[in-house]
Amino acid sequence: MDEKAQIVSLNENVTILCVLSGYGSQPLNIRVIGVRWFLRRSKWDKERKIFEYNGRNQTQSRPGTNISMLGLRRGDASLHLSHVQLQEEGEYRCEIIVPPNRAQGTARLDIVAQPSSILLPPEVVVEERKAYTLECTVVEFYPESIHITWMKVIPGTHSREIFEDIPTSSIRNDDGTFNATSSFILHPGLEDNGTIYQCVFTHKSLSKPLQSRTVLIVTDSLEVKMNEKIQTVFLNSNVTIPCVLSGYDSLSLDIRDIHVRWSRRRSKSDKVDKVFEFFGGQPSQFRPGANISMSGLKEGDASLHLSHIQLQEGGEYTCEVIISPRRAQGTIRLDVIEHEKDYSVNMKTVRPMPILLVFEVILYFI
Repeated sequence: MDEKAQIVSLNENVTILCVLSGYGSQPLNIRVIGVRWFLRRSKWDKERKIFEYNGRNQTQSRPGTNISMLGLRRGDASLHLSHVQLQEEGEYRCEIIVPPNRAQGTARLDIVAQPSSILLPPEVVVEERKAYTLECTVVEFYPESIHITWMKVIPGTHSREIFEDIPTSSIRNDDGTFNATSSFILHPGLEDNGTIYQCVFTHKSLSKPLQSRTVLIVTDSLEVKMNEKIQTVFLNSNVTIPCVLSGYDSLSLDIRDIHVRWSRRRSKSDKVDKVFEFFGGQPSQFRPGANISMSGLKEGDASLHLSHIQLQEGGEYTCEVIISPRRAQGTIRLDVIEHEKDYSVNMKTVRPMPILLVFEVILYFI
């Protein structure tokens, strides 16, 4: 049997060697031979039988397991496994009985799964001096042991900075494979624009490291100000929901370069509905009477104007503004209420009874 561990990939077909020697040169009578194969996943697990041949029949405890009868006549009792799975790695023991003799041996099978992908965007857009977490996620690999390093490259220079001690966390998937994420926090300046970060993944399943890269695009900040978190308005009134931009040069800005989207969600469980969109210099109304001021937009005011607001139009409004490659958004809660009703008390004036008539009534009863 193989002295070294046999390494195979997930879902491959595998043959684990088990070849007899010392029985002579004549073909063996397979009707008097017994073969048994056992698997122990780890030294703490109990050994279990996965295959048996008793001279007549093959008994499979694991579907897709067999040995060659033609090979067995030559003393080859190697075990064939189809579509091997992660839970089938471990120590295999081959036991052969050629009466009156018995022989056995063990072999180690290690199963690996190459990662299906590395999740790292080709570029990331970050705002100047704002904290940004750069993440590299490697998906569906096995076994868990990995090594991830980062490399920082500045284009046009020979500068290469390697980061070895970046924290990495891993989780186990339902199929037994693992996902791992390596991340660190950036505080980029405009001078970091164009910097390349490479994520390098080293693993037992790979003949050479796997890597992916992203380009850092650093922009000046773009923010949306909504002033308040909740705005209360009356039914049928005309409403302006504020959305004012900051952090860009309005003098050099063409409004055709601005993309504005207004949307509404009535509650957390409801879907998001479009209300208004301005893109490519053209407005689109998804709610009649919804608009923004073009002159105001030139000055960074993307506030939404709604006419004759209705009760059902309350909810969370989101203003999203994109000035490529920058993007900002804000939300505000709009509550629509009815006007207060005027309540008055209608009291009738009761005229007092004449005094003389009162005395007459009293004398009558006396």
